[in-house]
Amino acid sequence: MASAAAKVETRTWVLQAETELRFDVSAEHTLTVVLRENTAEMFGIELAAEYEYKFSSTKAAVFTWYGCTIETTGWVSSIYVAQETPMKSYVNTHAQLEARRDKALQALQAGRTNITGPRVMVVGEADSGKSTLANILAAYAVRLGRCPTFVDLDVGQGMITVPGGIAAAALDSNSMSVEEGFSLTAPLVLFYGHTSLQENPELFKKLVGRMAECLKRRVANDIDASASGAIFNTCGWVEGLGLELLAHAITVLDIDVVLVMKHDRLYADMVATLPRSVAVINLPRSGGVALRSSQYRRASRDRRCREYFYGGGGGAAAAAAGGAPALSPAALHLDFNDVSIFRVGGQTVSDAMLPVGHSDSSLGPLQVNPFYPSSDLLHTVLAVCHPVLRQDGTMLGGASGLEGDRDSAEAAQELLNSNAAGFVYVTEVDMDKRRLAVLSPCPGSLPSRFLIAGTVKWQE
Repeated sequence: MASAAAKVETRTWVLQAETELRFDVSAEHTLTVVLRENTAEMFGIELAAEYEYKFSSTKAAVFTWYGCTIETTGWVSSIYVAQETPMKSYVNTHAQLEARRDKALQALQAGRTNITGPRVMVVGEADSGKSTLANILAAYAVRLGRCPTFVDLDVGQGMITVPGGIAAAALDSNSMSVEEGFSLTAPLVLFYGHTSLQENPELFKKLVGRMAECLKRRVANDIDASASGAIFNTCGWVEGLGLELLAHAITVLDIDVVLVMKHDRLYADMVATLPRSVAVINLPRSGGVALRSSQYRRASRDRRCREYFYGGGGGAAAAAAGGAPALSPAALHLDFNDVSIFRVGGQTVSDAMLPVGHSDSSLGPLQVNPFYPSSDLLHTVLAVCHPVLRQDGTMLGGASGLEGDRDSAEAAQELLNSNAAGFVYVTEVDMDKRRLAVLSPCPGSLPSRFLIAGTVKWQE
């Protein structure tokens, strides 16, 4: 194993077959990586020769199957060559999934519509390498011409969109990049509103059920998507209620392959509780996996929010480096009367504690309640729902919102089934003028007046 000091000027690394160059770059610094000879990959995505890849606030590794030469320039917290990796186990797993995809495609082409490709869920405790493995399996499938669906159930991380939601995306050869991860145009996003499953587990179950319905519709008339299957990333809460939520998701989403990231007790629990039709495989972890502090996790969530509005490396980071952000978000001013803000769930109390004429359902975990603007909204990330439609196709609420609409209660509950069209960030709350200032990823009016608030906050 080779190592280097904290400061790296320009250095050439000659990697032997089946080894990887691991590095850790802080948010304040940038590391440039160039593939000079032969082939290499990162998270399953092939590196282009002689191209300068730039990384900041990243823990990653460049792997090579046949040996390569890498050149690095910049500052890093650590950088070294690892001789032992779990990549053989991962590529063998990929091969088994490919065999299932081939079998499913043949069956679908023969008219057997009840067959689908593998639905693979990666599980394990926090900082076990789940996201890395899910990325690798997705990239390998795409490289072979498959179009799997990638589903992120980790509300605290936000691989596809901002933290606080569960999301799905159809992948193809243009969907993944080394530096930016997923490059998606129209992912399906269901807003949970929190970064911890403990906040509202019943809402999480509801959204997982909704996600299952959406996935079934996606593959119903698409043979390639159905045969390619789906890959699910999960959160790292695998004990108690977390394990219960995990088992619920496996059942509702029709998971048939569970990959456990080297956790013997979790593996035993999965084997004992899941039906025999579900294959459970215990896989080794990478030696490069490291525990992340709570501060690092908060910084990672902040970075995901910043990237949503400003693009990769945008916002404050770009300004500090003297560069321009990749995206140009718009500042919007919204009157309180122009929007209807809601929050899902509340603290449940006994009937004796409720006002006369009220029931505890108004405070239940799945109840959609109006949330009146206040200073508490400052720095909150709000989900903008798609318009809610009546059965006759007309839009509910219109210009006046839900107030006075005879179907207002039913309409508010329908927001639970509404996909998030996007997100805005509250930069100012003016109670005197009854107006909100928000940051939007694009100019113009919002897709609808319906906004969902949770506990996800971000401060530039």
